[in-house]
Amino acid sequence: MARSLSSEFLRRKAEPISNPIEIWDVHLGSTSAVDANTLFFAVTNKNVRFYSFVNGSPQIYIGLGISRSPISRHIDSKIDSVDISLENIDRTFSNLLLTIDLRGKRIVIRKIFGDLIAKASESDGDNFVVMFDGIIDAPTLNQTRLSASARNNFFQSLSFYVPRRTYQGLCNWKFGNTGDCANHRSQALLFDTKAGQTVDGAPSQVHFTDGARTEGSSGDYWAPGIIQMTAGTAGNIGLKRRIVQSTHSGDIFLEANFPYNVVPGDQYTIERDCGHTLNKDCRDRFLNNSEFGGFFTIPENLIRRQ
Repeated sequence: MARSLSSEFLRRKAEPISNPIEIWDVHLGSTSAVDANTLFFAVTNKNVRFYSFVNGSPQIYIGLGISRSPISRHIDSKIDSVDISLENIDRTFSNLLLTIDLRGKRIVIRKIFGDLIAKASESDGDNFVVMFDGIIDAPTLNQTRLSASARNNFFQSLSFYVPRRTYQGLCNWKFGNTGDCANHRSQALLFDTKAGQTVDGAPSQVHFTDGARTEGSSGDYWAPGIIQMTAGTAGNIGLKRRIVQSTHSGDIFLEANFPYNVVPGDQYTIERDCGHTLNKDCRDRFLNNSEFGGFFTIPENLIRRQ
C-alpha cells in the first residue's frame, strides 16, 4: 500500500524556497528493527526529532558532518550505489565501529522538511521520501574518518528526489546595526539578552538544559545565538560559544564544547543572533522582514524586442 504524503508536504516540495533535511537510519544490528545498535543521523548542524523508518518509533537524529556522492540510479542490471563519508568521529564512536562488522549493515537515507516537522499537526511518520535503501560495502575506518560504499539491496526502495538545501540570497546587513535592520525593530528587541542564568543539566558538553529557557512559542528562539560562561567552572569564565539549536523546553545545543566540563550550577549569559535568512530569521524570529537586506527572488531574463 502506497504512503500518503500530506498536501502541505507536497506543497513545500514544489516551493522555490524550502528547508529539506537528509536523515539516515543506520542499522548496525537488526536490519528490520530498532535496537541498541541502530544509529540515527541528520545531515545538518542540529539534532532533529523524527520517526524511524522500520517501525515509526520517535527518535532523535544527531546532527553530524556526513557527506555522500550523488546516488547512482540505473535502469539496466547495475545496482544503485552511493559513496558515504563520516568525518571527525570521536573516540567512543570509533571504538563502537571497531567492534562491529559494518559489511552488510543496512542504511536508509530519507529527506524531510525541517520547517514542516516543527508543526505538530504535520509531524507524522509518513512525511518523508526515501532516497536510498541499501547495505554497506567495502568500509574503511581510521581514528577520525569512516568511508564506505553502499549498494541497493532492497527492491522495494523508492526513488524520489527533494532539493538538498534552502536556496535564497542572504541578508547583507550587520545584525542590529542602526540604519540597517534596526530601522524597524529596536536593538533591544533584536538583541534579546538574559544575564545571570544557570545551567540545570549537561547531557553532553554541547547540550545544556535550563528550565528557564522557555522564550518563544517554538524552537530556535536562541539559535543562532551566543552563550558566554560567567561563573562556575573557572577555566570557562568569559569564553563564548555559538548556539546552533534551542528548544522551547530548555535545550541549548552548541557548535563546539568549552575547554572544561560545564556542570549544573554554572552561570551564563545568552544573546540572540541572526542567520540572515528571510523566512526563518527576519520574518519568523524577529518580525522584521520589511528591513531584509538580501535578494530572495531572481528576476526573469526578459529580452526586449527592438
